[in-house]
Amino acid sequence: MERELDLRGVEAPVDYVCAHLLLSQLAPGCRARFIFDGGDSVLHVPRELSEDGHEIVSVERWGRNWVVVVRVGARVRVA
Repeated sequence: MERELDLRGVEAPVDYVCAHLLLSQLAPGCRARFIFDGGDSVLHVPRELSEDGHEIVSVERWGRNWVVVVRVGARVRVA
């Protein structure tokens, strides 16, 4: 199962909170794609999600935006 969340235009820390909430609804091993319009989000959100115990599968440029693919981890840090 793969879900997608468009976070273009969403500022910190709301971008991380939205990503965290989506991942918390998915079973371990499921994947989610997050779309960012760049800036600090593409740096801090993957780092925070990795610290939460999720695997960052890829971070790729997509036109003017960035796509981050994350696999839900079994060990999840409680915020």
